[in-house]
Amino acid sequence: MAIVKALAKILGSVAALYLFFRYLGGFSLQQSVVLTLAGLLLYWPLRYGLYVVNVRSRVENSFSPFGVHISPNWYQLLPQFKLITYQEEWHRLCEIAKNAPSSECSVFRSGIFFTVIRPPSDGLLHGLIYYKKSFLTELNICESIVSGEDENALLKLGNQDAYFKNLPGAKLYLRRVSGDYELGLEVDLDWWKELCKSGKVGELSKAEQEEDEPCGTTRLSVATLPSSEFEGYYGNRSVRETAKLCELTDKQLQANGWQRKDRDPCRRDPWSEVEHKYFTVSHWTV
Repeated sequence: MAIVKALAKILGSVAALYLFFRYLGGFSLQQSVVLTLAGLLLYWPLRYGLYVVNVRSRVENSFSPFGVHISPNWYQLLPQFKLITYQEEWHRLCEIAKNAPSSECSVFRSGIFFTVIRPPSDGLLHGLIYYKKSFLTELNICESIVSGEDENALLKLGNQDAYFKNLPGAKLYLRRVSGDYELGLEVDLDWWKELCKSGKVGELSKAEQEEDEPCGTTRLSVATLPSSEFEGYYGNRSVRETAKLCELTDKQLQANGWQRKDRDPCRRDPWSEVEHKYFTVSHWTV
């Protein structure tokens, strides 16, 4: 039906132009046909080109920059994936992180924080993201769980006793996969294969992974956050459209093991938070 309406509109425009040139303009048959075709060649590209520009402009103007903070639940994540194996390791790790200089950037202490400052466009397929004093056009972050002085302290302990054999070198990553946000761990490939073979990680051995044999590492998918969680920052919506988006998002969150964190109705909190077994994600309008 839509195609029929579009064709009827085109034919109506052609007829109107021809009648205008032929009878009101007093042009000959040949001249009227040529002028009608010329008018169409100028009118349609101009009309729809301006329409596309206008739509793109409205989308960009209605976009709200937003910040995102990802806080891993290390107390659950590290033991489950056997990156630490003793309670004593956890206490030592927390002590080392607490005593490290505040200037030392640490994913273990601070998690991952980034700001989306521009929406996707022709030149920025994934938008523009600000992360650690740098601008990114694609969200693909991979950081060592412990680094710098923290990692040196762990390696020193590892040489003295049986602690911290697996944590140094392990990384936390965040990337876009099929439009959604994937959170996971990058670990030693041979070590992970041995763990899976021994059965020590149970069902976690079935986690989706992406092996990088030349580097000797593998990426383990731990959680997937639906991109619909951030759709509210892109474009203006009616109350009805917003309600439908929230309903869809809640279903997708639940299907991926997330739940929305309860908020105090008496408190005006601009943050939105969702929780997973291994992560808490907060986001807000900048």
